[in-house]
Amino acid sequence: MECKCGCNQEVKKGNIYIWGHNTKDKQPWNYGLKGDKNYRFGKNYEEIYGVDKARIIKQNLSNSHKNILLSKEHKENIKIAIIDMFKRPEIHKKLRKSLTGLHKSQIHCENISRSLMGRTLTKEHKQHLRKPKSNTENMKKTRTELHKQHIREALNLEKTKQKMRISRKNIVIPFKDTIPEKIIQNFLTLLHKEYYTHKYINIEHGYQCDILVPVQNGINQKTIIECDGDYYHGNPDTQKQLTDWQIERKSIDDLRTKELINKGFRVIRLWDSKIRELTIEVFNTFIKENGEDDD
Repeated sequence: MECKCGCNQEVKKGNIYIWGHNTKDKQPWNYGLKGDKNYRFGKNYEEIYGVDKARIIKQNLSNSHKNILLSKEHKENIKIAIIDMFKRPEIHKKLRKSLTGLHKSQIHCENISRSLMGRTLTKEHKQHLRKPKSNTENMKKTRTELHKQHIREALNLEKTKQKMRISRKNIVIPFKDTIPEKIIQNFLTLLHKEYYTHKYINIEHGYQCDILVPVQNGINQKTIIECDGDYYHGNPDTQKQLTDWQIERKSIDDLRTKELINKGFRVIRLWDSKIRELTIEVFNTFIKENGEDDD
């Protein structure tokens, strides 16, 4: 295609004029007008032309820029011009003044992160990032060491230990009731007995009991029912030879039973294998009995 100005020169695809030929031998509308002397100074399209005409002008501008294909040279020239513009110290000062005191919104931060994704960095920029900054490694070492020391000191303090114990009281462990615990709970509901599950008992070796039955009609003493697993708590009838940690587990259970009895509780420990064969009539006798520990 040839340029429309009549210079008989070829034009690139998507363009009608060569750059600057559309205003050849023409003076712009604001030629010689400066500042307040210009009647269009500080006004928008609506104020100059009116609402209807301004809308048509904006539509024509947007339509004219839609299907324009820019060449690689044109795009590179635009990039160079933008980079040169931001290198100027005057523009840096203006940007700093405009951005001081502004709070970036979440949408603004997301837009910035999206714009930086897939960005190709220059060799100079990469070398600048690779250069070690002053005392960064020493600062990292000191921060990590101080953080570890702070954690060690905090864990050794008695206040932190007490806080951890108090916070652990409210955590229910396990998250789900076992099948033997559910069987005992169903028996208690059928017998119309009040009970609490995983209640923290404040003794020397404090823990969360399986089921706590308070004093009520037919029960004259606070009772704690423990549903002990055959493997975990070391049932000698089912386990041929107990391991070291099973023996430790059993010794802790014996200590807790003694401490609970000294506090005025009645402790009933039932094995998992016996609970599955247990009937509601036999279980009712365990609850009605006072002062006896049944295994």
